Amino acid sequence: MQVCIASPRVLATLGALGGLIGAAFATLRVAGGRSLIDAALANPISIVLGLVSGGLVGFSLWTFLHPRRMSRLAMVLVAVNCCAWLLYLVFTPRLSDGEDAIYRQRAERDAEEARGWPNGMTMTSHPPSLLAGRPLSWGYLAEKPLLLIAGSAVAFVETQTVPERYRETGPTVVESYWIASIAFLVSTAWWVTVAFLWSWLRTVRSRKGAAA
Repeated sequence: MQVCIASPRVLATLGALGGLIGAAFATLRVAGGRSLIDAALANPISIVLGLVSGGLVGFSLWTFLHPRRMSRLAMVLVAVNCCAWLLYLVFTPRLSDGEDAIYRQRAERDAEEARGWPNGMTMTSHPPSLLAGRPLSWGYLAEKPLLLIAGSAVAFVETQTVPERYRETGPTVVESYWIASIAFLVSTAWWVTVAFLWSWLRTVRSRKGAAA
């Protein structure tokens, strides 16, 4: 039996595999100084979330390849997600010289660790964060829709991007663009899947009602 690579199961499986591998190597980078197995065992939730996120991205790719299968709810949710991202990107100004400050703080952290002060750098309990080269505090009006629509995706991807030793500094500008790109894909895939599950539940209920 020939398997179509554009089928939802195949794309979801390939996406899950890619998410699993990506999460494993991201965990290795974040942990630093550990083997791949040790890093994965130290943070198994991240591995599972990476697998699930990859599967959702693969399924959403199949949905976009077959636009007739997209429900109106899926189109609305994807549009709302895109608008939340655009609102943040348009109304939040980019940092002009924030990159130098972050690298300087990380260099100070490395220097303190080299002098034998691994905990010498203590900034705040809530480290500064960046997203797409812009400051992110979740407190401004332009950030509120993004918090509701994609806040979980942003938080998850950030934990898989910023090394543990640099948690106090937050992401660099380059890392923040990676966070924004992957979080956008994950949040879009999530809402496409939510719409599909809602339509599927409605279909099941209607069938049960007709049978009764």
